[in-house]
Amino acid sequence: MVALLLPGRFRTERVSAPSRPRVDRFSPENVIRENQWGGVDIRRGGIPVLRSNLICFGYSDGVVVGDEGKGLIEGNTIYANKGCGVWMMSSSLPHITSNHVSYNGLYGVAVFSQKDGSSELPRGHRAQENFSEDGDAILWETELEKEDDPLRRPITIALVESNSINHNGASGLYVQSSEALHVITNVIHANGDRGITVAQSSQLTRVANNSISCNQQSGVKVEAQCKVELRGNGIYDNRGQGIITKGDSTIVIENDIIGNRGSGLQLLPRSDTKVIKNRIHSFRAYGITVQGRAKALVRENIIFQGKTNKTIFQQISNNRECIMQNNKFLVFKKK
Repeated sequence: MVALLLPGRFRTERVSAPSRPRVDRFSPENVIRENQWGGVDIRRGGIPVLRSNLICFGYSDGVVVGDEGKGLIEGNTIYANKGCGVWMMSSSLPHITSNHVSYNGLYGVAVFSQKDGSSELPRGHRAQENFSEDGDAILWETELEKEDDPLRRPITIALVESNSINHNGASGLYVQSSEALHVITNVIHANGDRGITVAQSSQLTRVANNSISCNQQSGVKVEAQCKVELRGNGIYDNRGQGIITKGDSTIVIENDIIGNRGSGLQLLPRSDTKVIKNRIHSFRAYGITVQGRAKALVRENIIFQGKTNKTIFQQISNNRECIMQNNKFLVFKKK
């Protein structure tokens, strides 16, 4: 059983893989399993390359990126940890790319910033112990002060890219951050709550070109006072709404929001949303539902009627701040 603490410019050490468990067909560089706290812990300015490891069966989170932690987390299988698969804290700018994050007990990937001084953690998560200054740190090379690694990328923004995030116990991705974040080309599938939950986002959270499908609740939920751009995503077959938003600056553009059990798009009171050039459809509910004094511009969308007798668009209360322009409505007809 190996836990890695990665302060400063260090890499992981190669360790021999035990005969069990085998949860994937790839050959991992390291097997990091059954640890009490994070399997890998990156903080205090650590900028490691963490690649092709199996991080599994931990009693807390798989990978923890702490204060001022950065680096490249690529091609790992992060599996069946009781906490989150990846837990990113404030001032962290890692690149999390091409990982398989599955069957973890809480969130697949959680981005949580405490810059505002709040100590509140997302539902179901407890704080981890801090390692001591002379805590376990496995050093492979100590000459990484030289920026000679061609695999390193310039780190200017937190990035979650091209990951498979599936079958986790809570939301696939949970965002509560005061820092900008890009979420690009991920597959977020069959998680136990929502596909993506944006609970706090004072800087822009950009969600682009992802597949968000078959989650137990809505595909995407945006809470109040959040700034989110949803562009080019496929949001399919979720058990709640496709997208539900309370955000005061939400842009929904060029998405396919198809086949969700709830409304394709639900705009809640006091939200401010631009809905442009999407394809929207719901089997059992409305294509778009506007509740209360929601402010919206709904323009140039194709909106399909489902198989029920419900209409394509529902507006609860007379709301002059909801502007409909140049939309195309297609009615289901039995043959």
